[in-house]
Amino acid sequence: MFDELANAFLLDLPQRLEAVRAAFDVDGADREALEDAAHALKGSSLAIGASRLSAASAQLQEQACSATRDENKILIVRVETEAQVARDALTALIGGAS
Repeated sequence: MFDELANAFLLDLPQRLEAVRAAFDVDGADREALEDAAHALKGSSLAIGASRLSAASAQLQEQACSATRDENKILIVRVETEAQVARDALTALIGGAS
């Protein structure tokens, strides 16, 4: 059961990260879309147990509308870093369980 959830999360993760990047890359940034994308990533990462990714996404969600562009970029880099950590950990976990 966990393997199925982890695989679904891993398949969905690139699209969730792309939604964050796309909202940020809009000329002037679409802050509401950035907040929504961060919220979605926060929820899915929390559900799978990726607490550091969830925390980074929560911080981005909370600050998306008030932070400067540079501050949001720093938060997005943190989210991407934590996403890679979660991806690697889940891949190792479900790969080792097979």
